[in-house]
Amino acid sequence: MNIHQTAIISPEAEIDTGVTIGPYCIIEENAVVSKGVSIGSHSVIGQNTIIGENCRIFPHVSIGLAPQDLSYSGEKTKAIIGKEVTLREFCTIHRGSSKGNGQTIIGDGCYFMNYVHVGHDCTVGNEVIIANGTNLGGHVVIHDKANISSLFLAHQFIEIGELSIISGHTGARKSIPPFVMAEGRPARIMKINTIGLERAGFSKECIKAISEAYKLLRKIPTNEANEEIKEMSKEFPQLLKILEFYQNSKKGVIAFYSAERGTQIDK
Repeated sequence: MNIHQTAIISPEAEIDTGVTIGPYCIIEENAVVSKGVSIGSHSVIGQNTIIGENCRIFPHVSIGLAPQDLSYSGEKTKAIIGKEVTLREFCTIHRGSSKGNGQTIIGDGCYFMNYVHVGHDCTVGNEVIIANGTNLGGHVVIHDKANISSLFLAHQFIEIGELSIISGHTGARKSIPPFVMAEGRPARIMKINTIGLERAGFSKECIKAISEAYKLLRKIPTNEANEEIKEMSKEFPQLLKILEFYQNSKKGVIAFYSAERGTQIDK
């Protein structure tokens, strides 16, 4: 271990081998820092926080401090960070609250850029990229391999679908489904994330089927579209993720972009 002499580490924290902790860091009680983690100067790892193996935490990062929830009164909650996660300068990730499932979870292989904020009780999947200045309200769920650009604002309780891509300066108060590109305030579905799907290994035939599924959702009532998409999913099971997303969304799903309506506020 390489721990700077100015770091303050609780005797109740667990520090594994091969860990580097920079100057003026604070590691609180019951925190777990796993093998191979590096923590930059002036960072804070709060109580009951678990940092997975080989994470890179840059200076001035704060993980696992109390949630920004006025009803929180000191309950024992957690923040859990997966393996090989990179957190750039000034990221903040709050631990869970008693209103949620009691924990904030970040999956493996994520990359969060400067000033990203993850609110209490959020769940972020694997290999998610979030760019500078993005803010996630409490209880947000982000599925695997989503790619979020700078200054995105996510309302509480929404979901961001797998392999979706969100443009900069976008704001969403409803959920963003999988495999699409979204932008605007409020967010709208602009088109299919074709390049992202190709990079993820989706066949041309599957990408065409995804495009057809969203055309159905745009043109005909959702119940009718669901039946047709369900039939198409026999050949392309990836379409089931679209069906499940629309059926399970708690906050509703964003609309499609309309040239006539632009990005005006929903009625």
